[in-house]
Amino acid sequence: AILNDITEGYRWGKIALSLVENTDAKKLVLKLKVLLYHTIFFLVEPLQSTSSALLQCYREALMAGDVESASFAAVYYCVQNVQCGSILSLVEKECEAIALELIQTNQHQCIAHLSNHQLVLKLTGSKKNPFTILQGSIKNEDELLQYAVSKGRSGLVKTISFYRLFVAFFLKQYEEAAKYTGKWTDQQSPLKGRPQFTYNIFYEGMLAFYFIRQNYEPKWVEIGENAISVFQTRAASSEWNWENKLALLLAEWHFSKGETEKAEEKYNLSITSAQQHRFIHEEGLANDLFSAFHTANGNIQKAKYHKSKARACYDKWGASALVGLLDNSAS
Repeated sequence: AILNDITEGYRWGKIALSLVENTDAKKLVLKLKVLLYHTIFFLVEPLQSTSSALLQCYREALMAGDVESASFAAVYYCVQNVQCGSILSLVEKECEAIALELIQTNQHQCIAHLSNHQLVLKLTGSKKNPFTILQGSIKNEDELLQYAVSKGRSGLVKTISFYRLFVAFFLKQYEEAAKYTGKWTDQQSPLKGRPQFTYNIFYEGMLAFYFIRQNYEPKWVEIGENAISVFQTRAASSEWNWENKLALLLAEWHFSKGETEKAEEKYNLSITSAQQHRFIHEEGLANDLFSAFHTANGNIQKAKYHKSKARACYDKWGASALVGLLDNSAS
């Protein structure tokens, strides 16, 4: 799967899991399940399904006394749960509960998990600081990033950078988002299997098309076209997870080239696909960007309509910060 042969990676993952399940090595089965659902199976199976599977792995690992596997499953579950578009108030409660468990069992995954928790809090508009649980050893995300850089923990640096890119893009802080691009450029890295890698490509691509319309440097064209290429491969493996994202990338690309009819077709496809596959946050994002498209083309009534649709999606998601942003923006 790291080499982009997703179908073959998925097939071998299923074979490996089947072989291990036919042994008495229950702990090994759990470890393998956690790894596969987080790095390969999510590329093919509905994200809501792999997220639920990770939650089940967490429960089974706890019952088996395998604290390490339970901790990894819990952290990975929270990562996927955010990208599912699950209701943020519920996600936040789960993140907080899992952080407490990780601290109590002295699991090192806690610090990366807190950055994901911070992402959720930012979207809800909460001022709560999840890092207080560390009792002063690391006071906030800025200190965590400094720590990761100083210790050469490139995986943690990449993860924090993606979370910051994600939030900044949704908040339309595009210059801020641009600061966190280019962190996942090693195409052969084992980290490529993480969901953050795939989603980072998507949001970098979306950001690229914004900057192309602002007449920024040609590097953005390369980033945007690469994102389309990657998501064409992803969508061929799972229409459920990736069709709406590919359509939105293409909509923004057509918008950037002044191809209005093609752009409208892809915006509508992205909205419909996100709705059908239960990605409420991405349905909101597609409506939000479609509104901006109509505004740029002078279609004020259509812009208002899609803005209201975006607001409804963000409100259902529980992203109060995004709702407030739309309410405070010009009509």
